[in-house]
Amino acid sequence: MAMKFRSIGLLFLLGLLVVAATADTTKRTEQQTDPSISDAYAPEEILIQFSGPMTDDKIAKKVETFYGKETIRNHKITFDYSEIGLPNTYLMKLSKGEDPKEVKEKYKQEPDVVYAELNYIATCTVLPDETSFSKLWGLHNTGQSGGTVDADIDAPEAWDLCTGSEEVIIAVIDTGVDYTHPDLAGNLWTNPGEIAGNGIDDDNNGYIDDIHGWDFFNEDNNPLDDNGHGTHCAGTIGAMGNNGQGVAGVTWHAKIMPLKYANADGSGLYSDATAAILYANKMGARVMSNSWGGPSYSYTLESAINSSGALVVCAAGNSASNIDTNPFYPASYSSPQVLTVASSTKNDTISSFSNYGVISVDVAAPGESIYSTLPNGSYGYKTGTSMAAPHVAGLAGLLYAYHQGLTYTEAKSAIMTTVDEKISLSGKVGTGGRINAYQSLFAVDQTPLSVTGITPEEAMNSSFVSLTILGTGFTSTPTVKLAGQEEIPATEVNCVSSSELNAHIELTGKTAGRYDLVVTNPDSAKATLTDCFEIIAPNPPVVTGISPSFVTAGGSEFDLHVTGTDFSPASRIMWNGAECSNPTTYHNATQLSTVIPAECITEPLTVLITVSDPVTGTSGSLQLTIDTRPSPAITKISPSSGKRGSTRSYTITGTNIMTGASAELRKSGSMIPCTNELIQSGGTTMTCTITIPSDATKGYWDVAVVNPDGQTMLKSGAFRIN
Repeated sequence: MAMKFRSIGLLFLLGLLVVAATADTTKRTEQQTDPSISDAYAPEEILIQFSGPMTDDKIAKKVETFYGKETIRNHKITFDYSEIGLPNTYLMKLSKGEDPKEVKEKYKQEPDVVYAELNYIATCTVLPDETSFSKLWGLHNTGQSGGTVDADIDAPEAWDLCTGSEEVIIAVIDTGVDYTHPDLAGNLWTNPGEIAGNGIDDDNNGYIDDIHGWDFFNEDNNPLDDNGHGTHCAGTIGAMGNNGQGVAGVTWHAKIMPLKYANADGSGLYSDATAAILYANKMGARVMSNSWGGPSYSYTLESAINSSGALVVCAAGNSASNIDTNPFYPASYSSPQVLTVASSTKNDTISSFSNYGVISVDVAAPGESIYSTLPNGSYGYKTGTSMAAPHVAGLAGLLYAYHQGLTYTEAKSAIMTTVDEKISLSGKVGTGGRINAYQSLFAVDQTPLSVTGITPEEAMNSSFVSLTILGTGFTSTPTVKLAGQEEIPATEVNCVSSSELNAHIELTGKTAGRYDLVVTNPDSAKATLTDCFEIIAPNPPVVTGISPSFVTAGGSEFDLHVTGTDFSPASRIMWNGAECSNPTTYHNATQLSTVIPAECITEPLTVLITVSDPVTGTSGSLQLTIDTRPSPAITKISPSSGKRGSTRSYTITGTNIMTGASAELRKSGSMIPCTNELIQSGGTTMTCTITIPSDATKGYWDVAVVNPDGQTMLKSGAFRIN
């Protein structure tokens, strides 16, 4: 329900040179990172391990044996790995111009050298498996299609630190977004306060059924792209990463908010753009991507931007013009939220069409022949500062994911102060450089590593536990361990953000006691939360009672009930040290039962009843007597039913009911006692009072009579609770 303001001027989108969109079918060549395959190595350095400690003086003597005293060679230890766990191992700097391969072979001939090797360069391991990743030169330039190696934003290096977060909302203010695209659908923003299709403005934000953003041009809730420009921008920002298809965005895991202000021709009104910005403000967008603009100044538009707490990324425009003197808005606004982007080429020069200006334009980003998503599940190339700005918007999304508490001022500073400076960009953009995602993330990675909390704080030493760890300065690949009676490493460590880790840790069989939590980042920074976690050894089971404790030899099978403490689902009732032929039923931590078959009670004897647990051990024993004394028998209970919440007297009729006998109702481990028992002479009747709880389970209950000697008679289903 956008209210359109008076038209101020048309905004023209900035995409150029659209190449026909095609579905991507290119297979990516597997990246090789094994040093045995890649021969890239650091010049004038080797890694070496000796059989004992070394010094520079000792090494100098070895050099003399290699080359003679007349040849000046200087091999110096630059890092001693012994201090961090690799004894007698060193990084050695060679003399200028020395061939590391040659020197390595000389050292390998020495008897006190364990090994010597080149200092190989390992390529980044976090590369997505998208089928068209090789086409994304702006993210990872290997020289494809005549480009310059590393004329890119160092995205794979940044992904080693962070791949994004679903908590970060990025508004794409454009021609809409094809939110059904398979590379975008999983990252689509959904309004949590709105109920789809009910025709009600559930969250009272002024828009009805705005489930996935808003179409301000057509004034409806369907911001679907009918041009292709917005979808292309959205893909560069946040196409799903590592999903095995298409392309990857700069951030793999953000929530894209489609806000359509322009028509199918790529033009719209300032008023609708303003409304889109205000909507994004209200709905929590951290970043706004604005690949559009015009030459006319608008106070309204500027005010909307000034009211935002988001980073507002703007394309500089495509007129090859200096917008310091010929303004282009919103790129030329001096608002602190605005970050303006020029287009750079695959050779790290400014694009010929790109607007520029050392005052108005902040940074450059890849903007020529950019491959990204297009409507109807397709992909294709576009060129323009429209394509450059989404690279920066995606980077901002990464920064907010990496440090959730970051302000737009801090995010902007991190982007601008870490550019790769290029001569061709000097005098064209304020920073004189093209963005570098890795350096930007590294710049905000100055928060000291700390651990402030762990959940849970205790667990049994028979469990596999999921831990949530809170703190600061976490990176994407830390190690986590518990340290105390022993060291217990965690597995499957996941960096949710710079302030939260999830980890899994196996505690089965580990030593009970208090432990420290230790987190170590890849740069060896370490933080410890002392005495924060307890591993608990569970108590062994204890048997406090058995029922019955007396049965008649030659009788039929019966239910044996065992009461006690610290029972578990793995606990087993043992009959003279062996498990009964029938399984043990676990009711709760204090109640177990099993069925004792008739063949176990054919002869008089005394049986030791214990409970065994495979983790905690075996309980002490109680005796069950098998004898020939007659057991009580029950014929009926009168009345045979009662209502929940009632109290009344009942008569139990049977035989061999001894003075002092007790009675109770039983059902599935629950028991209702009879009180005020009175045994009639001859042991044929018992009267007692039964108070039925108001929450007692309805249905048929067993009636049990237990003689003082432990003999029990059970009449199944003889009493009904209504």
